[in-house]
Amino acid sequence: MKKLFLALICILLSLSLFACDDEVVQGPQGEKGETGEQGPQGEQGPQGEQGPQGEKGEDGISPTVNVSEDGYWVINGEKTEYKAVGTDGVTPTVVISEDGYWVIN
Repeated sequence: MKKLFLALICILLSLSLFACDDEVVQGPQGEKGETGEQGPQGEQGPQGEQGPQGEKGEDGISPTVNVSEDGYWVINGEKTEYKAVGTDGVTPTVVISEDGYWVIN
């Protein structure tokens, strides 16, 4: 019984010493130091390869788009019914439709 009692006392003393040891080691936090200088920039890596060229359109010909003397859009020589600047002062939009045709508005 005495041995068990002595063993428990030793364990308790050891634990209390470890608990005190943490408080002694950890001190107050110091002030933050100055920021260091930025290091040199690294070297640029090699340039990548160019990808393959896309496929051409059906005929590969771009249409000609002009404005007639009286202010209407002309596409491939065909005068449209839309003025280059609308009567409300808004310029119509020119887009290519899903089936490949040029469309105004």
